[in-house]
Amino acid sequence: MVTDICEDETLYAEDLVSDIEKVQSLGSYAISEESIRGFAMQWDPLPIHIGDGGHFNRVVASGLQTFAVYHRLAVKSVIRYWAVVAGRSVRDLNFYRPVFPGDVLTGFLTVNAVTPKGDERAQVTLTGRLDNQCQKLVLSVTNETYVKNRAN
Repeated sequence: MVTDICEDETLYAEDLVSDIEKVQSLGSYAISEESIRGFAMQWDPLPIHIGDGGHFNRVVASGLQTFAVYHRLAVKSVIRYWAVVAGRSVRDLNFYRPVFPGDVLTGFLTVNAVTPKGDERAQVTLTGRLDNQCQKLVLSVTNETYVKNRAN
């Protein structure tokens, strides 16, 4: 994380301004065949996720699972320290290549803008991405989150 904070410190919208355009590493997550099939059985039971993988010739992770991996990494590494009010949007969600068992996904997050939305909160616009173990882009996303302003 770019911002140097203590575990118990909460970051407000004003604190995030110094992180604009800085790429923050989110850590990595390894995908197993068991996790692909388990997630898919509950949330996306298409044959490519729970069967033989179709034209991929092996099981492939759901895009929903891939996005969930990104979100988990982002929250655990960065967003959990923010004074989040609520999410506003997820947009420009793109999948560039399939995720297979054994892939290791590494996440990155960039705060692009902190826009005041009244006295109590600001809208934080951020972009994120996941790369696989070959440093190939797997996922990109833009999302917006409302974050509290520091009390006046």
